[in-house]
Amino acid sequence: MVASTRDLKRDTGIFGWPLNPLVRSLGMLMQQLLVWPLVTIFYRVTVTGREKLHGLRGPVMFAPNHTLHWDNGIILTAIPLGWRWHLAVAAAADDVFGNRLNGLFSAVLANAFPLAREGAIRRSLELLGARLDRKFSVLIYPEGELTVGGPMQPFKSGTGLIAVEGATPVVPMKLKIRKVSVLDRGDRRWDRSQVNGFRGDVEVVFGDPLWFSAVTDPNDATRRIESAVAAL
Repeated sequence: MVASTRDLKRDTGIFGWPLNPLVRSLGMLMQQLLVWPLVTIFYRVTVTGREKLHGLRGPVMFAPNHTLHWDNGIILTAIPLGWRWHLAVAAAADDVFGNRLNGLFSAVLANAFPLAREGAIRRSLELLGARLDRKFSVLIYPEGELTVGGPMQPFKSGTGLIAVEGATPVVPMKLKIRKVSVLDRGDRRWDRSQVNGFRGDVEVVFGDPLWFSAVTDPNDATRRIESAVAAL
């Protein structure tokens, strides 16, 4: 057994350099100088329920639906600055981090880290757990893939597992698309009634935080999170 593993490469570390305060400061500056102006130009964003975060102590797991190519930027502008400083974004390992430059940019801008959507996810859970241990909240898309225009897809079972095993409160979030921005027109799956004008019109809704005991079945937790997001 020892001989058979001699040439295997073992992953080490927690991909921790994006957590460095200097990197975080650069990322926050980029959000203010790049993301915020672009979102403001191309979308009219209304935020509802942000008071649900008052009195809540992190880390938490933000769990929104995934329906826009630009929803990361929109959500980042909706989350208060104090929360964003200690926020890490779970990004698809095979998509975002499949391109080295894209992964580097995302890690700096949004404190992103790679999360495997299928298959061996132990390494991804180690990276995620390391962030929770360091009091960083996590933004994760439980659907696991972009569903342009909806309907919302079933949540991955790992969502409940993270909430239960990590003893992490979950903040349900939902993006409600009233009108599509010119940036989203390339995808033909939108309802024609939503394709009109230059700026998009999006409402970001925060739901009541959810807590799960250590004895909660992870699949039940996933269903409850999915129902909470769908109900917003």
